[in-house]
Amino acid sequence: MSTGPALLRFRSVVPSVLLVAFAFASRAAPAGPSAASSPVRLQAVSGPVHEGEALAFNVHETVDGPVTIDSCAAVELESKNGASWATMPVKICGTPLPATQFDGDLSFSVPAPASGTYRATLTWGSGCAAGFPLATALCAHLGSVTSEAVVVAPKPQ
Repeated sequence: MSTGPALLRFRSVVPSVLLVAFAFASRAAPAGPSAASSPVRLQAVSGPVHEGEALAFNVHETVDGPVTIDSCAAVELESKNGASWATMPVKICGTPLPATQFDGDLSFSVPAPASGTYRATLTWGSGCAAGFPLATALCAHLGSVTSEAVVVAPKPQ
């Protein structure tokens, strides 16, 4: 029995689809700030932040080996809406970029949106194949962590 090109393409797509589904499911309902027991922690850099400035974050990992994060949109910002959190629009990449791998600590920033209360969620992987986008890097483990809330104040007059 021969396997045609369509079946081979289907077999190679199924693992990617399952990983993408898991990644989105794992970040669908973050519970709050990163737990101290998580091997990856996401912390907002404290200090006053005003509209138009940058929200700074530090990522600390204790995983054996490199941690992999998305290169296009490292974090997903959420805004506080009453008692719940609403996901803000994510940067769309026209071409998938290879994921970023790092050991130890990583710092980065994103532009601060309008005044309000925000937090960030970072999806990460370990044991991932290098040179691929996070969703297709066949990671041994995928997880997500959420920062504490950050207040963005109006621009000073």
